[in-house]
Amino acid sequence: MVVYLALTLHQRVQIYPLWQQTLFVWVLLLVERLLSLWVLGATGQPTPTLIYWAPTFLGLILWPWLSVVLSDLARRSGII
Repeated sequence: MVVYLALTLHQRVQIYPLWQQTLFVWVLLLVERLLSLWVLGATGQPTPTLIYWAPTFLGLILWPWLSVVLSDLARRSGII
């Protein structure tokens, strides 16, 4: 589901400012974690600790820099 949303919306998201792109990526990461949490609960697994949410916040922090680096690489390689 998350990959479908990312692939479907990535062209639209690129026109927005970097801070809005960052929020979009964060929401996608939150959706992935919530879906995983739902599966864990449905299968009777124990509830994870707060460290379970760390990747979403790490993605929120790293996305602006990662976006700039990937855009620069795409320009240099002639993709964009």
